[in-house]
Amino acid sequence: MPTVLRIGAFRFYLYSHEPNEPPHIHIDRGDATIKVWLTVVEVAKSRGFRAHETNDLPIDGRGAPYRLAGGVA
Repeated sequence: MPTVLRIGAFRFYLYSHEPNEPPHIHIDRGDATIKVWLTVVEVAKSRGFRAHETNDLPIDGRGAPYRLAGGVA
């Protein structure tokens, strides 16, 4: 699973073979992990993140990391 980007404590990564799922990115922070669909911003799965912490993820309204979307990280 290649790391695409690191922003602070967050690691963004992809699995190379997940053919039956829509485009998405995995984000880890320590033991917490979340999968975010990229076509619509919707949490696919989350373990270890509290509900209010998902609002603090460094992603924009399209699911792209702020740094890639031109925002401030």
